[in-house]
Amino acid sequence: MKKITIIAAIITSMFAASTASAEVGIGLAISLNTKGEVGAGPRLFTSKRSEKIVGSVGVNYNFTRKDFEPMIGLGYTLDNTFIGAEAAYNIKAQDFNLNGTFAIR
Repeated sequence: MKKITIIAAIITSMFAASTASAEVGIGLAISLNTKGEVGAGPRLFTSKRSEKIVGSVGVNYNFTRKDFEPMIGLGYTLDNTFIGAEAAYNIKAQDFNLNGTFAIR
């Protein structure tokens, strides 16, 4: 658990630092991975503007595995939502997943 928190903090700080001049968006996402598992968690987006392709980074809590996993991906922003695809790596299970994600920004 401590490793996941540290890795997520490092990823988030690197992502935020690289987009310091841009308007970073914040949101809460729900996702479904390729194994049918549902998760949710906070996300940072490279822009908070609408109708734009953006990058995303965050941490997901997988309800099936009852574990956290760092996420990174791409998507499209609408007025107050984000739709995208993200990759997650579960450190504990050493498992890689692809997720379809919907977020409210």
